[in-house]
Amino acid sequence: GVKLKKVDDHSKALTGAKFSLYIKNEPSSWESVAGYSDIDMNSTSVTTLSNLIDGLYKLTETTAPAGYILPAENIFFKVENGAVILTKEDGITPADNTTVSVSTEPDQNKNTVYVITITNTPGIVLPKTGGIGTELITAVGGMITIGTGTLLLRRRKKKGKEESR
Repeated sequence: GVKLKKVDDHSKALTGAKFSLYIKNEPSSWESVAGYSDIDMNSTSVTTLSNLIDGLYKLTETTAPAGYILPAENIFFKVENGAVILTKEDGITPADNTTVSVSTEPDQNKNTVYVITITNTPGIVLPKTGGIGTELITAVGGMITIGTGTLLLRRRKKKGKEESR
């Protein structure tokens, strides 16, 4: 099996995450892996994914632990002859994700077990702000400011001409 381990940015164990696991079917569709459509790590920071066949997998974090940000990207890994390799979605290019790592450790029978460690960043997701509404308000405000400035300059010039007469 492959162990899935959840930690914070100080390598402290985290609970409360949920994941979904998919395997890539040729040529480009993703199918949910039976038994792993909802991996619930509410009460644990480590879980084992058993009986994974060779192939390209996509691991999606659907719920982050309380007080942590949900990762923006999915995790892609390839199982090949029992080995686990982090990749990009193409399954060929090595992953450059700094929040995920793969290591090995022996189990009680001295067999090699691969461990995928996922690091979450503390914080909260802020609501999206802005949009077309603020752009319109900014544009109208800018036009009013320019118009007011122009009127003030004309008034000063007109007043200056009257005083010089």
